[in-house]
Amino acid sequence: MVFKGFSQPLIGTFVLPIGDLIFDLREERRTELEAVRTIINEIEKIASGNAPPSYNIQNKKFESLIVQEAEAQLKNEIS
Repeated sequence: MVFKGFSQPLIGTFVLPIGDLIFDLREERRTELEAVRTIINEIEKIASGNAPPSYNIQNKKFESLIVQEAEAQLKNEIS
């Protein structure tokens, strides 16, 4: 505690590697941005109908199940 003009003794010093922290953060943001772009590209493929068959988007049976579920929810909300 410092008061009435007395100074506090120096116990030790330390160094913060700000440059390294900034560089690491920049690299982390770059990899995160790359992952987000990949996700956006995949979502755009699904939305445009160009998704790989593993997404089952092209399967009409899958689409009809989604439509049926949406219609059922809509009917429940109206009731």
